[in-house]
Amino acid sequence: MKRFLATWFDAFSHARNALLNPKHVASPFPSSRFVARAVVRRLPPGALSVVEYGAGTGAITRPLLHALPEKGKLISFELSTEFKKNLGKIADPRLDVRYGAVLDLLPRLAADFPQGADAVVSGIPFSLISEPDKEAIFQATFKALRPGGRFIVYQSSRFLVPTFQKYFGSVEVHYELRNIFPYFVIDGVRAKS
Repeated sequence: MKRFLATWFDAFSHARNALLNPKHVASPFPSSRFVARAVVRRLPPGALSVVEYGAGTGAITRPLLHALPEKGKLISFELSTEFKKNLGKIADPRLDVRYGAVLDLLPRLAADFPQGADAVVSGIPFSLISEPDKEAIFQATFKALRPGGRFIVYQSSRFLVPTFQKYFGSVEVHYELRNIFPYFVIDGVRAKS
């Protein structure tokens, strides 16, 4: 019952924030456990350093933490002050939540992960982001990843596939129907030089 109430509260909080900030929230519903599983399955084996753009209510954050080893670190970016209340309830020393826009926070990652992050996961609504900002996010993300690192996004359409191909070459797309609304989970691997 406690888990059900927490899930319901997260869903209500997510929907409320989506209505109040439609340009910053991709969907009025939090991502399903099926989307979370699809994202986690795409993490590189043994990933220790993960970055998350748009943590929201933590629907993906919690499974990422569950997948990380004890020595792992997850840095989650979130723009919404409403969502930071939910994220603050996640008591895990491996989680470092940072509040602000992705492009403002990305420059600090080099200090956190000098060798590059193993994975970057994103649920931010790229369809609502300007083309120059989208390109800037992809460029900075590519640089933030170690060779062999993965960029994993979940979106309601495949429109990012050409951008992924531009930066990552080989791209995988998984369609997850079990979500309100269905998502495409798209990922690319930074080539090992």
